[in-house]
Amino acid sequence: IFAGDLLSNESVIIVPSFYEKKTFGVAIATGLATLLNIVLNYIFIPMDPANGYVIAAYTTLVGYMVLFILHVRIVNRMNMGHVYDFRFNVLTLAGMLVLSLSINMLYGVSPFVRYAITLIYGAGLFIILFRNKERIIRILKKK
Repeated sequence: IFAGDLLSNESVIIVPSFYEKKTFGVAIATGLATLLNIVLNYIFIPMDPANGYVIAAYTTLVGYMVLFILHVRIVNRMNMGHVYDFRFNVLTLAGMLVLSLSINMLYGVSPFVRYAITLIYGAGLFIILFRNKERIIRILKKK
């Protein structure tokens, strides 16, 4: 869940690079994050091959986090940080991290409890979005 939200936020943040046709930094950042992922997999998967898929998931998450940070830096160095709401992106990432960790910690608990917590979280998110609908519409209509 968190990795998906991270990639979603990252893809929004990097748009100014494509708009300005300055994609070399994007390619370098993506290559570095991929290289980091490969190196981390090479180091950690042999430590516990039976759980290699779990290790690969976490190393990929680390790679996505590095990619997000590098892309934010690239856009800020282009003086295009005003195009996106960084605070909003960080808040959504923090919320998704809390949700992801909560669901992960409750994995051994009854599925009913997990789904109830997810439903409560989703309802809270819906309420937040509903309360801020004018702001969201205004942001979406900006050109």
